[in-house]
Amino acid sequence: MRRPLFGIGLVFFLSTAAALVFGFNFSVAVGLFLLLCSGLSLLLLRRAQRKAVFCLLLTAAVAMGLAAWRQARYIRPVQSLDGRTVYLKGRVSEISYYEQQARYLLEARIPLKDGRVLKTNLQIYASSRLPTGLNEELRGYVSLQLPDAEGKYRWMNLSSGILLAGSFQEEPQLISKEQAERSPGYYVTALREYLMRQNKRMLAPDAAVLVNALLLGQKQELSEELLLDFRRAGIVHLMSVSGFHVSLVAALFMHALRFVGISRRKSGLLALPFILLFVALAGFTASAVRAGLMSALSLIAMAAGERYDPPSALGFAMLTECLCDPFSALSAGFLLSFGACMGILFAGPGLTSRMKAACSGIFRKESPTGKIWELLLDSFGISLAAFLFTLPVQIYLFDTFSLVAPLVSALATPIAALALWLAAVALLLSIFPFLFLPAKLISVLTAALVRLLAGLAALFSSLPFAMLPVHYEFLQWLVILFYLGALVLAFRHAERRTCRLCALLGAGVLAIGMLSAGLLYRGTVQLTVFPGMDAAVLISGKQAALIGFPQTAYQGRVIESYLRDQQVDKLQLALSTSLDNEKAAGTPALFRRYPPRQVVMPAEGRYTENILYALPLGQKVQNRARVEQLEILGVKLQLLPCSCGVGCEFDFGGAKLLKTNENCVIMKSDLQTQGIIRGWTLIKERRDGERMKAFEEAGMFTSYTFRIYQGGESE
Repeated sequence: MRRPLFGIGLVFFLSTAAALVFGFNFSVAVGLFLLLCSGLSLLLLRRAQRKAVFCLLLTAAVAMGLAAWRQARYIRPVQSLDGRTVYLKGRVSEISYYEQQARYLLEARIPLKDGRVLKTNLQIYASSRLPTGLNEELRGYVSLQLPDAEGKYRWMNLSSGILLAGSFQEEPQLISKEQAERSPGYYVTALREYLMRQNKRMLAPDAAVLVNALLLGQKQELSEELLLDFRRAGIVHLMSVSGFHVSLVAALFMHALRFVGISRRKSGLLALPFILLFVALAGFTASAVRAGLMSALSLIAMAAGERYDPPSALGFAMLTECLCDPFSALSAGFLLSFGACMGILFAGPGLTSRMKAACSGIFRKESPTGKIWELLLDSFGISLAAFLFTLPVQIYLFDTFSLVAPLVSALATPIAALALWLAAVALLLSIFPFLFLPAKLISVLTAALVRLLAGLAALFSSLPFAMLPVHYEFLQWLVILFYLGALVLAFRHAERRTCRLCALLGAGVLAIGMLSAGLLYRGTVQLTVFPGMDAAVLISGKQAALIGFPQTAYQGRVIESYLRDQQVDKLQLALSTSLDNEKAAGTPALFRRYPPRQVVMPAEGRYTENILYALPLGQKVQNRARVEQLEILGVKLQLLPCSCGVGCEFDFGGAKLLKTNENCVIMKSDLQTQGIIRGWTLIKERRDGERMKAFEEAGMFTSYTFRIYQGGESE
C-alpha cells in the first residue's frame, strides 16, 4: 500500500460503521470470520501480498470486535434502565433553553443492578428552569428513558455519550460548586464559562453569543433566527470547532511564542498543550478531535524534522477516534468532518489549479487585484471540494443540501478567520487587567466582523434556492450511489466516453426514479409537524393548509422556509387552534409571504389586528367559534373543544389522526384515532390495521404521508 496508515484507518472506520448498522450478532460473526481469513491469508497468499492483506483483515476484525464489545458493555445494560426511576447525582455540564422548556446535560453516575456504577451523560428535560448553574451538582430521583432519536439519528446521542434521558420526579437537591465533586470536566467547564463571560464583558450581547459560537462551538445562547440563517446559507460548520479553528489557534500560539524568541520547532511542541486545551473546551467533538490529532502530528513532524503526510495523519485520526469511541463513526460530526477533510486533501488542489488556469486571462498574479482574486479562488476551491465530498452525507442525514454553500463559505471563511484571530487576541489580553482597554478596542472590530458575517448569512439564506430538498428515501440513495460512482470515475481518471455513458445511465435512472416517485405519491397528502411548535402543515402538490399559528418570528420563518423548499405556491387555509391570538407573533410575516385564501381564527387577541393587516384587501375571515368541520385538500377536519383552544382531528379517507396543542386535555373521550400528535410528538399509534407511516424525519420536522381514496380507506 502506498499510504498504509490511511488504508488501515479507512478500513477500521468502514468496519466499525458496518458493525454499528447491522448490530451485535452480525459484528461478532463477521469479526470471527475476518479473524479466520486473516490467519489463512498468511498461508494461502503470496509473500508480496501477505502483509497488506493480513493487516487489513486483522484491522477489520478488531474493529468489528471492538464495536460489538462496546454495544454489549454500554447499550445492553442501559436498555434495562428504560422506564425505571433511580436516585442519582450528576454535575451540570451544559444548559440550554427553548421558550418555556429547559435542557440540562449531566455527567451522571447511575447505580446498576449488579452493583456497578454507570457513568454517562444524561439529558434532563424540565418544563421550567431549575435553580442551578454550570458545574453545580443535582441529586434526586429521576425517571429514565432511552433517547427518542431513531433511524438516521440513533448514533448521534451515543457518540456524545448520551445513553439516557430523563426528568426529576421531585425538586432536586442542589449542591453548590464549592461542595460538588471536582472532575477534570469541572475545570474545563469553568474555564469555558470564564471565557464566555469575558466575551460578554467586551462585546455587545448579540456579538458576544456569535463569537462564543464561532470560537468555542457554544450555540446554546444563539437566537433561533440566526442559527436558521447559518444553516440555510450552508455555513453552520463555522460554529463547529474543526481544522479551521484549531489551525488558527495553533498558529496564534506559535506566533506568540516565536515573538518572545522561542525557535520554530520548540514553539510547535509548546503549542501542543494549548491545542489539547482548545479541543477540551470544544467538548471533544468528533470534528475537534480529528483536527487536534492532525495538527498535533503536523507539529510533532515539524519538530522532528520529518515530512508531514496529511492523508496518513487523516487515517491515524480516523483510526484513533473509532478506537476510542466506535459510536462516533456514524455521527454527523464525524462523517462531515472527515468527508470535508478528504475532499480538501484529494480534490482541493486539482479544483483550485483548474479554476486558476481558467481565470488566468482575467487578472495578473503580480497585481494586488490578482492576489485578492487568487486568495478568493483558493478559498472557493477548498469550499467546493469540501462541499462535494460531504454532499452525500448532507442528503442522507438532512434530506436537503444548499446550492449557495460553496460560494457563501468562500466569502465567509476569511471574515470568520479574521474575527476569530481578533477574538482570541482580545481574550488573551483581557486576562491582564492593565490590558483590558486594548482588548476592548480590538473587540469593536471583532463585533463589526461577526455582524458582517451574520448579514452575509441572512442575505444568502433568503434566496429561494438556498436549500433544496431531496424528499424520498429511495431517490436519496439513487443520488448518493451515482454521486459516489462519479467520484470514483473522477479519481480513476476514466475515459471521456466511459464518463459520458455513465452520466447518461445515471441521468436515465434518476429521471425514472423521479417519475416513479411522482406517480407513487400522486393523490397523497402530507402532514408535517414541527418540534416545539403547536403548528402543522398539510401539503398536496403545490397547495398547503396551515393548522395552528406560529407563535414566534422564528417559528414563522421555519414554516415559511419549509413551504418554500416544498415549492408550495398557494396557502389554501390557515386555521388557529389556540384560545386567542395572544401568541401569534410569527403569523403576520408568514401571511405576507403566503396570503391564505381562507382564514379561521378567534376574533380577539394581541396580534389580531396585525394578522388582519397582513391579509389581502377584502379577505374574508371566519370566526372559529362558528366552525366545527372543514374539508381541505381532500382531508376532513373536525374541530374538538379542548383546554387550550381546539384539537383538530384529521380524517384521511378513513384513517384518523388527532393533533392537539402542548399539554392539551381533549373534552371528549370517545375518539377512535390511529394516532395522537400532542404538541409535535406522535405519542400513540394503533398497530392493528394501521397504515400510517412516518417517512421523513429531518430534525426540524416530521412528516406523515397518506394516500386519499375516494370513498375508501386511506394509506
